[in-house]
Amino acid sequence: MKHLMTTMATAAVCALGAPAGADMVDFVSHSAASTEGLGSYVGSLDWTWDGASLFGTLDVSITNTTDVSIGGFLVALAFEPSHIASGATATLASADDASFLNFAAPENASPFGMYSAGAGLEASFHGGGNPSDGLGIGETGNFSFTVTALAAADLASVSAADFLGSLDDHPFIVRFRGMADGTAGSDKVPAMAIPGVAGFACLGLGGFVRRRRG
Repeated sequence: MKHLMTTMATAAVCALGAPAGADMVDFVSHSAASTEGLGSYVGSLDWTWDGASLFGTLDVSITNTTDVSIGGFLVALAFEPSHIASGATATLASADDASFLNFAAPENASPFGMYSAGAGLEASFHGGGNPSDGLGIGETGNFSFTVTALAAADLASVSAADFLGSLDDHPFIVRFRGMADGTAGSDKVPAMAIPGVAGFACLGLGGFVRRRRG
């Protein structure tokens, strides 16, 4: 009974306290689809929209969980906003790591295709410069993107999970470099949603600790 009452209270807070179009989804690396099977990560996407404007906010928190025997640094993340609404764009509004910059142009994340939005070292998905400027193992980066649609109605049904897509279309990709495994040295790894945890988002119970990089 106590569990039921807690669940009902949680649902009530979510229904009454969340802004229009606000939710969160936790994600992990889809290692089976990565180019080299080396890098890994966990994170969350927090989507907020006021219910009327052309603009929404996508907050990304991501932690490098690659095995220490492999090493390496998370140097970029990319996503395709047109996946959630035709003609939509996204721009990096802030990042707690100043080494990550907004993409200057659409980036080629072959074999996964082109991505028009994201952040990376030297404003590149391929992570120019020294990879050690990226997120090392155990480090977390927090990024905020402004997503712009052609019409407010285009954002009406958007959820955080939409930015991750299905296991087949890979609209969200992460790049690693500087790996010490002795073979590839880099990796491109799609994200996938963790089923069944998004409902905790409105109370901040997504399950991952967000830690700013020092």
